[in-house]
Order: sequence, then structure tokens, then C-alpha cells
Amino acid sequence: MATKNKIPVLNIALIIIGLALIGLAIINKNQTTAVVDTDGNEVIFAKSDVVSTGNQGKLVAISDEVSASGNLTDKYFGISKKTYKLKRVVEMYQYQLDEETNQYLKVWNEDIIDSSSYDAEHKNPDSKAFASEEYLQSDVALGAFTLTEKLVHDIDYDTVLGPDEISELYKGQYTLSGEYITNTTDMNNPKIGDFRISYKYAKDKTVTVIAKQNGNSFEAFYSDNKKEVYSLEEGELSAADFSTSSTGFEFNVNFIISLIGIAFACFGVTAIVFANIKSKKVK
Repeated sequence: MATKNKIPVLNIALIIIGLALIGLAIINKNQTTAVVDTDGNEVIFAKSDVVSTGNQGKLVAISDEVSASGNLTDKYFGISKKTYKLKRVVEMYQYQLDEETNQYLKVWNEDIIDSSSYDAEHKNPDSKAFASEEYLQSDVALGAFTLTEKLVHDIDYDTVLGPDEISELYKGQYTLSGEYITNTTDMNNPKIGDFRISYKYAKDKTVTVIAKQNGNSFEAFYSDNKKEVYSLEEGELSAADFSTSSTGFEFNVNFIISLIGIAFACFGVTAIVFANIKSKKVK
């Protein structure tokens, strides 16, 4: 009788251990999921709300929303916006030679167009009245992490400051025309050398950083073939979205733990079923 009582207890124990191992694997997988990219690098998809010391120095992919913690201000023109990235865009009206038609066009351009080879009647100024300026928050958070300046630069500008916002904030001496601050009296007929100033900024958005974890921030990761991995992608990338090698997901520790757990649970259930069938036959 003692032997018969031990068998169900052992089987139940196997089922409990198996389920516990499966649960452990699921928890670990939710914390980090590893894939192999096209260059053979293991990329750990980690949670953003906690800085895992176990990922220090490793190539990680972390997704979360980047949001503004305060205002950025262009003090010269008094333009201010709650954002983590703001740019003053200064364009100048200039000549540009169309090489196909050999005609001189008049265009707005942020960069100074080199007119040294142009004829005397089509020379551009050597400088702009104002320079374009970029303003960045010094502490841009990604969950529990902090983005480096390089990664903030990687975020695209996606919104232009509108005419209403410009007119409400600007108190300077120049003319307002739509979303532009300008020194021209007629935007339909500007003069060479005239400038127009607009502002663009980045809205709050979800991004994914792929780089080496360095404390609570990031730095460049270099693969065995010296390729640099240090980028920010807009949107949330999952392991399934990530570009993997032909081998697909690695058979990592979590996968092995899951297999062992399933085996234990199945063995325990099967043993109990067969024990019940056998006991019924004996009866």
C-alpha cells in the first residue's frame, strides 16, 4: 500500500515542477527575448521600466514612448514649445543654377548655395542674417533609461509650428507671414538675400533603441566584424519584427526550461492516467 501512495504524490510533484518551470520561462521571456540579427549578433529585447544589470555591455533593443518633460525656447525670437527637440530653420532666398537648362532659378534654401562660379549678376550672399539652431532637452527619458544626444538626433522632426502659435509667441520686429518670421515685405516677391524663419519639433512618440546598454543609457555596439550598431527606430519593434538570421530564434535558456517543464508535466499527467487505468483493470 505504501508504494501505491508514493506514485500519485510523485506524479503530482512532477506536474507542479513542470508548471513552475513553464511559468518561470514565461516570466523570463517577458523580461528579455533574444534573437539573432543578420550579422549573427544576439539582440536582447529588454523591458524599459527597469535597468537590468544583467544586460550591461550587451546589445539590447528597448521600446517605450519618448515624451517632453518641459519647454524648449529660442530666446532670441521668443518662440517656446513643450517638446524634447526643437529647430529654428532659417532659409535664404538665393540663386540656383539649373545645370540641365542653364537657367538661374530663385529658391528658398537653408544652406548657402555656392555661387562662386555664377556670373556677376547672379551672386548669392556669403552669409545668412541668422543661423539655423537646434535645441534639445538635456535629459530625454526612455522609460528608466536616458537617451544620448546622438539618439535624440536620430528622432525625426514631424511637426511644424503653426501660424497661430507663432503669432501668439513672437513679439519681435520682423514680419509674420503664415508660419514664417521674415524680413521680406512681400512673400510673393522676395529679394535675393531675404530670409524666412520657421520652427519644427518632434511630437511624443514610441521609439525603439538598438544599442549597447551602458548603465541606464546607451553607446555603440561593435560586432565581431567591427560593424557599429547604434540606432533609434520609430515605433515599437518586437522580436518578431526584428530582422533575424536564417536560424531564427536561438534555442536559449528560456526555451530549454520550457521544454523541461512541458516534459515533467506531461510525464506526471500520463503516469496518473495510466495508474488509474491500471487500477480499474485490477478491480
